[in-house]
Amino acid sequence: MPVLVSPTFERACLPGDDGEPPLRGYNPIKGLALPKAIPYTRQIFDDTDEAEILITAAYIIDPEIGDLLVTELSVGFRWGEIAGLPIRAMNKRKQTLQVFQVARRYGNEWRIEPMPKTEDGFRQVPVTDPVWEMLQRRADGRKPNDFVFYPPSGSSFWLYHNFYKKWAKILELAQAMGFPKHMTPHGLRATLLTWLSSEVDLETLRNIAGHKEVITTYKFYVKNNTRQFGAVKAAVTPLVEVVSSLLRPRMVEPQQPGESERVRPGLRVAA
Repeated sequence: MPVLVSPTFERACLPGDDGEPPLRGYNPIKGLALPKAIPYTRQIFDDTDEAEILITAAYIIDPEIGDLLVTELSVGFRWGEIAGLPIRAMNKRKQTLQVFQVARRYGNEWRIEPMPKTEDGFRQVPVTDPVWEMLQRRADGRKPNDFVFYPPSGSSFWLYHNFYKKWAKILELAQAMGFPKHMTPHGLRATLLTWLSSEVDLETLRNIAGHKEVITTYKFYVKNNTRQFGAVKAAVTPLVEVVSSLLRPRMVEPQQPGESERVRPGLRVAA
């Protein structure tokens, strides 16, 4: 029971969606020894079909969130990095997005901090052409310190609990459209890093992730997936082809013996 109640108390300690004060000042069972939780495996897109379904659902629910999720999928930023992304982070000459400030929560208050999560969080990530064109349209006529993604009215930038309400609706619609998984928003970051892990060198992967050590990227973000199954089969095929002539043809299925013949050899049938 505490496992179910504790998240409710934690949510009650947060401000309301329209700025109402929290219902509680503390979680009364915080620190209580709880049963060990079942590990949750972060899910990712295994193929482009899965990505298309979820992103399509996002644009149906809210085009603003659709643009945000496409950007997240293409650059793999953490939530605070993409929520606090200003127009001046767009390097037009290099066609990259730079990370030098983040949205961070302190208790019940969100702030923009002029520093990433770690020293290695300061970085720039290349942006593919279609996404860059979309970002340029968003930046057109706006000031350098404006945020790339417009927040809902009443806040200066996107707050996570406001965003997650949209995400829940997107996921529900995507699942109704055939999306087979229950992903979290962080799954988009894990998807990018997993797909890149077989395409780029380790140092580039570490830099894109913003991690100090590449082992962190592999331990927490690079997930088991089916995307490389074709490459695995292609690599194994030459090994098998050299002995393909030795493979026996499929045998004709033997007929099942009749009831009277189902007797183990060497055993007598009792009279």
